[in-house]
This record gives sequence, C-alpha cells and structure tokens, in this order.
Amino acid sequence: MEIRKYIAKNGQARFRVYVYNARIGKREYHGSFCRQQDARAAGRHAEDLLAGGFSTAKREEVPFSELVDMWLETKSASVKETTLEEYGYTSSHLTDYFGTRLISTITRHDIDRLVSFAKRQGRSDYTVRRMLTRLSQVFNIAVEWGYLDRSPPSGACTVAT
Repeated sequence: MEIRKYIAKNGQARFRVYVYNARIGKREYHGSFCRQQDARAAGRHAEDLLAGGFSTAKREEVPFSELVDMWLETKSASVKETTLEEYGYTSSHLTDYFGTRLISTITRHDIDRLVSFAKRQGRSDYTVRRMLTRLSQVFNIAVEWGYLDRSPPSGACTVAT
C-alpha cells in the first residue's frame, strides 16, 4: 500500500491511496481522503479484499440513535456539563433525521441529504456545521469501536454552507 499526500485545488492537504493488485500486476488507485488515518484504513480494506481476506466475524448492527446514546454516555465523563448539553442538542437533530436506521446503511449521499433537509428547515449555517461535526464524531467512534470500517462523512473536508 502506498499513501501519497498532495495539495488539492482548495489548498487543503489530501491523501491518495494506491494498492498493488498482484492479479493484474499493477498498482490501483483506491481513493482520496482528508485524513491520513482514513487513507490507511481504506488501503488496509482494499488489501484485505484483494487478498481474499473477507472477515467471517459478524458485526453487531447498531441503530443510529443507540450509537448516539452510547457516544453521549462516554462523553459525559470527559466534558463539561454545558458542552454535553450542546452535544445533546445537536445530536437530537441527527437522531430526529436518522432515527433507528442502522449505521451501516448510512451513506455520504444520506449526509448530503441531511444538510439539504436542515437548510430547508431553516437551520443556520453554524448549526449545520455543528451537526456535521457531531455526526463525524459519532461515526469516528463507531469505527474505533469496530462497528464500521470507515466513517461515511470522512470524504467531506469542508461543507459549503
């Protein structure tokens, strides 16, 4: 696996992932990511797929609202009460939208639709950005806890609001 850092047109650093495919004898491109850790995870996943190393371990399917509750519970020990209240407020917008939908079924397209929905509901740009930050935090913890391989919002470096 090879990860190359480059500067995108918008001036932000990005990371490209290339994985060698022995069947065709060539290096294949496997995406561009904002964070190096996401690039590494995608590269490992691509290597596993190319090696035929599909995991036989069955992952627990978690509803979005349950994941948010677990995340808020872990945060309660490490943040101030006012911060926790803000997390709960912005997370409530997310659970209203995604509800009990399984986290493994949420895609980048769904997140784009969430932004459009929030804008139509009259949410401010600031609130939409906070919602996306909370969403990213929730999905990152899902990756850390092993519920997901990759976070759906990881492809979004910035949100045009």
